[in-house]
Amino acid sequence: MTAPKQEQLEQRLGNIIQSRTKPPLPWLQILIFVAALGVVGWFGYQHWLYRLPQERDLVLSGGKVLHARIDGRDNSLLKITLIEGGQTRYLPIASLSINDQNFIRNLEAGLSLSFPLELALTDADGKEVPVRLESRDNNWVQVTYLADNSQNCLPIASLAEADRMVIQALPAPGLNFPLKYVFSDATGQKVSVSLEARNDDWVQITNLLNQSRMYLPIASLAQSDQALVRVMPVQAFDYPVSYTVIGPMQAGAHWEITGRDKNVVAFNILPDRSSRYFLISDLSSIDQSFINELPDHLNFNWPLDCTMSDKTGAPIKIYATGRIPDFVILGDPVEGTAEYRPIASFSEEDQKVFKLLKSSSPPRYPFDLTLIDQSKRVLQAKVLGRSSTAVKIQLTNGTLITYPLDELSQQNQQFLRSLPDNLSAPVESQQLKNLRAEVAELEKQNLLLESDISNPNIPQGQREIDQANLDRNERQISSDNLKIRADTMPPASNGQR
Repeated sequence: MTAPKQEQLEQRLGNIIQSRTKPPLPWLQILIFVAALGVVGWFGYQHWLYRLPQERDLVLSGGKVLHARIDGRDNSLLKITLIEGGQTRYLPIASLSINDQNFIRNLEAGLSLSFPLELALTDADGKEVPVRLESRDNNWVQVTYLADNSQNCLPIASLAEADRMVIQALPAPGLNFPLKYVFSDATGQKVSVSLEARNDDWVQITNLLNQSRMYLPIASLAQSDQALVRVMPVQAFDYPVSYTVIGPMQAGAHWEITGRDKNVVAFNILPDRSSRYFLISDLSSIDQSFINELPDHLNFNWPLDCTMSDKTGAPIKIYATGRIPDFVILGDPVEGTAEYRPIASFSEEDQKVFKLLKSSSPPRYPFDLTLIDQSKRVLQAKVLGRSSTAVKIQLTNGTLITYPLDELSQQNQQFLRSLPDNLSAPVESQQLKNLRAEVAELEKQNLLLESDISNPNIPQGQREIDQANLDRNERQISSDNLKIRADTMPPASNGQR
């Protein structure tokens, strides 16, 4: 090949290579740029179209239009805020028109419902009531009315369908005590109460109007109230238990129960809080059923520091340390303040209470006793023995007295006559009898004189005369006792004199 032809061929090849490595034409670059903008714009439009929150006119399936701000959604509910009024609403997505449903389902699903939750419930009249949902179980929802901050529990089944869907989308942690509720009383009136606790058959409630506490049989409640109470957790009632006796025994009495065992209930009577005991079996069957469900942890034993009643029903404050078969020991024998009162002098109910406690043996001579004579004078004495007609005692000052039984109070007589007759009737001269009678009379005179001498209301001059008479009597008693000691004291069955 000649040189000129070879040069022409190389030039043509160079032109071809150069043409294939040139940049694209400008119109292709523009087309690519426009396409990219279109894609970005489409995604941007979609984001703008389905943004949250956003305002929109929503059409309900019945045709009603709501102008609202859409705040969020989940698979079945839509949260909105009404533009007019600002109330928060939750709508079932299924309640919207088909177009709105399709639109809503393209929104981001990020709505999470939890308690507490404020919304408006629709009442039976179609009126919207602003509330705050507090908690729920499968059948009941606890609400607070925002208008007055009162609370109630509503059956979920009684609510409008849209409201039910909202509530059923919430978790169900259950209901717990205390629980405020509008309760139907025995007359059918509505009363705001707080449910405090319940066991299998009873519920404890507090009336929120006057803060009074009561216990009611669950079976006595209206059916709707029973339904709520029976879904609440069962728990034991804690002492003290404020209880109004249903009756008929003790009907209407307000008790603060502090304990019980299988036979006896211990309580304070309100409002004075005097402590009492009562046989459970003496109460009505409905009161028994309540008390028998309380915890059993009463240590019923001596001493009893409480209030009992006498035969007339009058209250008697006692400190009882024991009993012998037919007498209650009042006071403390160890401290020398014992008094023995017939059990029969108490009310029939209290007699039964005393007889449940262990009985001890009668006291053995000598023992301390509070004596009361028929003049109401009180003597702290040591009883040394008794015969069929008299008791031999030693006063705290050491003085010995033989006291006729029939000059003591009926209570003392009953008790002393129940004890062994351990003093034989003395066989003594008339002179010795006269000396003993004189000593007994002087001792009784001295008791009166000592009382007058210690009385500041008696003139000083009279008290000086009484003191002189007392000294004279003491000298005479001392003289008579010397004469009596010259003879033998009446023998005692237990070796005492």
